Amino acid sequence: MFSTYWVIRVDNRTSLVGVSVKYPGRLYWFGGPSYTVVTSDTDILHSYSIEDFKNAEDPEDAIEIDFWKNWNPPTSGTLSGTGWLSFDGTFYGCGYSEHDSVAKQVVAVLYDTLTDYVERLENDGWVRLQMGNVICRGNKLTQAQLNTLHDICQCPTLNLLEKSQVERAIRYGRKDTL
Repeated sequence: MFSTYWVIRVDNRTSLVGVSVKYPGRLYWFGGPSYTVVTSDTDILHSYSIEDFKNAEDPEDAIEIDFWKNWNPPTSGTLSGTGWLSFDGTFYGCGYSEHDSVAKQVVAVLYDTLTDYVERLENDGWVRLQMGNVICRGNKLTQAQLNTLHDICQCPTLNLLEKSQVERAIRYGRKDTL
């Protein structure tokens, strides 16, 4: 645990880091043991103090939720065969194996929590698109999800296998269940 956290921007990427007291100049990426150092390219955008969140059940979670909401909210992205699709058809793209981190961002902003983020999205009817596989709990897709899947099929970046899997989900109006 750190007493201070900074929102920094380096190379147009905004991150939340813990400021080390033991090792001055080290900034630890939130949630991990790896760190970076302050350089001339590091812009400090905001400072959080644990003291400011002392009444929260978990001050570190409260800081992270505030960070996602105010400094790095999830955005709907370019359509692709990998990401999350909300029940209203909004697509949140991600890279391979980044579903959990995007789910965490979305749940922090929409639900004010960092617990059970993947399960929360799945239980609320969100679809996980994983290399063209259309996966979620339940059986029926909403019309908005079907419309977005149709748009995804038009993406030139989709390979033939991914496209055929998405088309199958559209054709049957359902998704593979977990």
